[in-house]
Amino acid sequence: VMHETDDADALTKLSLSTRLRKAVEQKSWMLHYQPLIDLQTGSMFGVEALIRWPGPNGGLVPPGEFIPLAEEMGLIEAIGDWVVDEICRQDAQWRAEGLQLEMGFNLSPRQLWQTDLVDKLVAPIVIAGVDPSRVTVEITESTAMTDPDRTLTLLNEMHERGLKLAIDDFGTGYSSLARLKHMPVDILKIDRSFVREVDLDRDAASMVVAMISLADNLGMTPLAEGIETEGEW
Repeated sequence: VMHETDDADALTKLSLSTRLRKAVEQKSWMLHYQPLIDLQTGSMFGVEALIRWPGPNGGLVPPGEFIPLAEEMGLIEAIGDWVVDEICRQDAQWRAEGLQLEMGFNLSPRQLWQTDLVDKLVAPIVIAGVDPSRVTVEITESTAMTDPDRTLTLLNEMHERGLKLAIDDFGTGYSSLARLKHMPVDILKIDRSFVREVDLDRDAASMVVAMISLADNLGMTPLAEGIETEGEW
């Protein structure tokens, strides 16, 4: 039975790999935009772009299933390039309709190892006439800490070119606060696991209060992920 399961898993992965290669060629992705809301005014000031892959049966393949495989197959660079081009295209469309929003997108761990990463991010944004200060690049806490010295160099370079920076999933990794202090981070994103039922869970509430205070003291903007109820707000 074990062999059969392994074989089935291998076949599933092979089928996914074949489809993934085709999807990269055909650029068959879509972006969903999650609204960013100012909690004091209730107004929307920006969006975070989330990549989705339409599946063969009408559903969506979640990024958790295909991004690690895309990294393993060396396809992440092409997908990352598409995301930047697509947010620029979407931004132009929104601006034509009189809507100017901040835009955020995620960098996957493997993307940080690309050569000329900063140029590859900034050039299309500037060419598209988008002010880089309206664009936030997000990296997860664990990604930032994998090779902190190299990451710091890259973050400084991005910041110097005008991009905003966010640390995603804060509180879930093994972040060094000493290092965080030196990183040119604009936004500290509080992970959904702390926000969920924060109004009912006193421990979670204490953690969130501490994270907001930490962000304020470091001159960063705290951003809570996934607020879904009035109580959480």
